[in-house]
Amino acid sequence: MDWTLVIIQGIVIAGFTSWINYLVGRWQKKLDFHYDYKKYILEKRKDAYSSIEKAFNELRNIEKNYNVADISQSNKILRRVIESTQSSIWATPELLIKLKDLQMFFAELLVFNNMSSFEEGQEMTPTDIKRFWDTFRKKHSKYQEHLNGLETVFFSDLMNLNDIDKFIKVRSTWKGFSIDPNITQ
Repeated sequence: MDWTLVIIQGIVIAGFTSWINYLVGRWQKKLDFHYDYKKYILEKRKDAYSSIEKAFNELRNIEKNYNVADISQSNKILRRVIESTQSSIWATPELLIKLKDLQMFFAELLVFNNMSSFEEGQEMTPTDIKRFWDTFRKKHSKYQEHLNGLETVFFSDLMNLNDIDKFIKVRSTWKGFSIDPNITQ
């Protein structure tokens, strides 16, 4: 056997092995990137849904406490709903719509009662407080409707929280906004 042939075969095999290792390494890096990307999205979604859950629990508690001594409780709840919509990039569009509807309900209550200018902690007369809660009682069925719709969508989303591919597909087609790095605007 000729030594030059052995050396040439060794060089070809080493080159071929290096090329295969390069392709496998590149494929592995791509998989790692997608795994880390999905893990990042899942963490952000969990944080957003945690914020929404806190707002949802406070909204459920408001039904038990009609006679709050200060409108600041309603302002606090309205702020919580607003904060939960601010992290809405990580929520589904359906949940965002339900949160916005509920936000509008509280805003309408405050505006309807000329209370949009009240700051948290500002003193209110008992008449103002009574007027607000009377209006809330009158519109309670609408509130309950908003809350039930929010609850349905929220728990449905929680069941699909880890379905990142579906979330990316929905968000990439909703109002032209994309969080998918493969889609360019």
